[in-house]
Amino acid sequence: MALVALATVRSWGRVVFRRVLLTTTWGLGVGMAGYGALGMIIDGLRAAGVIGVPESTDWTAFRWHLLLWDPWWLLGGVLFVAAARDFQRRSRDRRDGAT
Repeated sequence: MALVALATVRSWGRVVFRRVLLTTTWGLGVGMAGYGALGMIIDGLRAAGVIGVPESTDWTAFRWHLLLWDPWWLLGGVLFVAAARDFQRRSRDRRDGAT
């Protein structure tokens, strides 16, 4: 994942086909953001008591997921989407002859 993100901002990223890099970056961004958002929604509903929680739930791990890991995935996804949009804009400008 780190190489994909770097390829969108470094000159050596131009070696990779534009469409492949854009598809990969958008896919990672949407997938990561979706995973984080869905996790936050489901875990939030469990914490609120709307969805049942198994008796064997490790509440420490549950809280870590709700308060740290799910938002971290969401943030990572948002940043990948931002990188994809920026790369898409810059590469389109380059093809049109703009600087």
